[in-house]
Amino acid sequence: MPRRFFLLLLLAASFLLAACGAYQKTVSTVKRAVVSILPGSAATTTRAGYTTIDIELDPGWKVGIFQFLEPVHAPGTGAMAAQALLAELNARALFPNLTLEQGVTDFTPEGILARAEKKGYDLIFTGELTYYLDGGDHQDARVEMLLGIIRRQKDGPLLSWQLKGVQTARAVPEKDLFVYRKKGRPASPASALLYSITGAFCDLLPPPMPAAPAAPAPAVAPHPAAAEEPSAPPTPAQMPPAADLPPLPPPAVSLPGQQ
Repeated sequence: MPRRFFLLLLLAASFLLAACGAYQKTVSTVKRAVVSILPGSAATTTRAGYTTIDIELDPGWKVGIFQFLEPVHAPGTGAMAAQALLAELNARALFPNLTLEQGVTDFTPEGILARAEKKGYDLIFTGELTYYLDGGDHQDARVEMLLGIIRRQKDGPLLSWQLKGVQTARAVPEKDLFVYRKKGRPASPASALLYSITGAFCDLLPPPMPAAPAAPAPAVAPHPAAAEEPSAPPTPAQMPPAADLPPLPPPAVSLPGQQ
């Protein structure tokens, strides 16, 4: 009897553990993006306990985003990073006049500034993917990125900030336990990390200044003739009686029968 009871208890425990293994709580394996402002950047400030860029954003600025430099082993990721930044900026509605530069071949600072001056950009975003690795079932995904922000001023020096962002997506491999197999999860794709990092970059930007109110339209003075209301014709009660009316003059031409 004790032996049979022990076997039944072991069987019940096995079913219970198998059920726990089949229903596993989904846990995020993506670590929060870590972003920082690198030394040598322009002025910074503190908002809500975080160090952010000290700049007054004008919604009337013309803003350009340039394709990011990319690793040799990951072609096309520079354009993906620029598109991710464009999507995050549009989601926050920071700049109505926002352009993604296409067909740029000179990514040197001199080339970018020359094109920005030609296009009349007030603010420039550019950057570089320094590390890009897609993960899998047993390999973590990781992205490291640099973002450059340049403010062009008509009557002042260039202002620039350089930001760094790092994010990792952890892979969870399967595990064979005593009575069941614990399911694993592959790492999130590195392309998804691009949006997470660029979104964290945008969080370091202050909200834009409110748009200046439109000037009121000048008042137009009415025309003097239009200001006077036309007088209404007199009513029969206001007209003088017939006896008071002067006699009509004789006709200048004699009528037939009066000759």
